[in-house]
Order: sequence, then structure tokens, then C-alpha cells
Amino acid sequence: MNHITIAAVQMDPKLGEHSQNMDSILRLAKEAVQKEATVIVFPECALTGISADSIEEAKNIALPRHGDWTQPFNQLTADHDVYLAIGLLESADGQVFNSLYLFGEGKVLHIYRKAHLTNLGADRFVAKGDTPFVPVKTKIGKLGLLICYDSRFPEQARVLSLQGAQILLHSTNLPMTASDHVDLLLPARANENRVYVVSAGRVGVERGMRFLGRSTVYNLDGAVLSEADGQTETIIYAAVDLDAAKEKDVTFPPTPDKPCTQVNSLFSSRRPDLYGEITKTDNRKVITHGTANVQN
Repeated sequence: MNHITIAAVQMDPKLGEHSQNMDSILRLAKEAVQKEATVIVFPECALTGISADSIEEAKNIALPRHGDWTQPFNQLTADHDVYLAIGLLESADGQVFNSLYLFGEGKVLHIYRKAHLTNLGADRFVAKGDTPFVPVKTKIGKLGLLICYDSRFPEQARVLSLQGAQILLHSTNLPMTASDHVDLLLPARANENRVYVVSAGRVGVERGMRFLGRSTVYNLDGAVLSEADGQTETIIYAAVDLDAAKEKDVTFPPTPDKPCTQVNSLFSSRRPDLYGEITKTDNRKVITHGTANVQN
């Protein structure tokens, strides 16, 4: 067994206030360390805020990819043997990305750039992420990274899980209208892949946008292990067994209504030879009375 404690930090970042946000993140990370958390996830754009009104403003509040700002986080992970997932607007190669940095083992282990962009806040102006969906191999196991709207696309979570991700780290700024992510999509990503999902959201209001909060940690079957409310800056925790996430066979014991043992092999039952349509670009179809008709 490989038991660790994972934590989701729910906070209220301030737009463009890098120093204040960094101080808050370091303080909250140290608080989680005191509770023996090994993996600590922060909200989307926790370092910068997200509600930029133009690409110019997004560039002004973005932090550089290679910057001194990373050093306090590198040092904290080296001192306490923890992993931190922290979101920010990132400036790199003349562009701005909505990024999630994974710090651990005294360095930046991985930078994931948001692949699926919404029509809200800085996402209206940033570049589409081009980071391959590959889990990060760490001393404790494999960690997969997602940002907010990514959770609506099951392909990303599945690709990460097929490559051995045991926890999906979901950093988010869900608006009040997006409770379906917490209630339906994220537990489905956990259940269908048998991985733990830790979703760290923000609270508060930024330029008229009120955020959902409700940071949550989900078990392998999608059940809620821990959940925050929609208003409070807080940290939630859950103990998990990373070895259990490697087991993709689900056993259902006999019941009075089904007097036999049933084993569902989630990954070996897949039929990728039949899944080609989902990788085609703009090939929308609808099935009517057994006939596939192209829908323009």
C-alpha cells in the first residue's frame, strides 16, 4: 500500500497582486504541510488572477516561464518533500498561456498549458495549450494535470489514466453556473478511470464574476472524500492509497438479485479499434434509426 494525504486549497486570489498571492500560497502550503499533506493543489491562476479584459492586460499580469518567482516554491518542496500544483497566467515565447506548474523535488517538474479554453476571462485571449497529455512521474507515483474546463473532455483524463496516472490534479476557477463539473463530470472522470481526483477551486468575486468554490477530493469510484463550501477560504484533505489506483478490475460480489461474482476489467475491455471517430476534426454525426447521417 502507498498511503499519502492529498490537499486542495480553496482561496481568493487578487488580480495582478503577485506578491500578495504568493504570500498566501506559501502560507497555505505550509499549513497543509503541517497536516502531513504530500500533494497540494491550488486554484487556476492562483498566482495572477484570471479576469483579464484584454491580451495586453493578460501580458502585464502574466509571470515569465523562467523567473525568480519559482524559487520559493522550489525551496518549499525540497525542504518538506511535497508536491505543489499552482496555476498562473504564464508568459513564454511571446505568448500568454493559462498554465499549471507542478513543483516538486526542489524544482519545476512539469508545466501544463490549458488545452480547452472557455470564453471567459483571460481564456478569451491566451494561446491554446500544446502540452501533450502525459502524467508526471514522481517519487510517490504518477500525477496527471488538468485545468478547469478540461474536465468536460473525457479524452484527456482517459489518456492520462491509460499512461498510469493515479491522481488527477484539477486546478479550477469554476463560475457559479458550473456546478455540473463538481456534481457530474469530475466524479465521472474518477469512476470511469479508477483514479483519485483532487479539484481545487477558488471563491470570491473578481470583476463581477463570482466563483463556485466547492473544492473536492473524489475516491476511485467517484464518491466524495472531502468537499469545501462555496464561500470559505480553506484547505480540505483526504487520505488515499495510490497503489489501489493501479487496479483497473472492478469486482462486484454476489447479491440476492445477481447471484454471481462479476468482474469488470475497465481498461482491457476497451475497444480502441472502434473509437476512431473521436479523433477526427469536425466530423459530427447523428444516428437516426440505425443510419449515420452527417449533420452540417
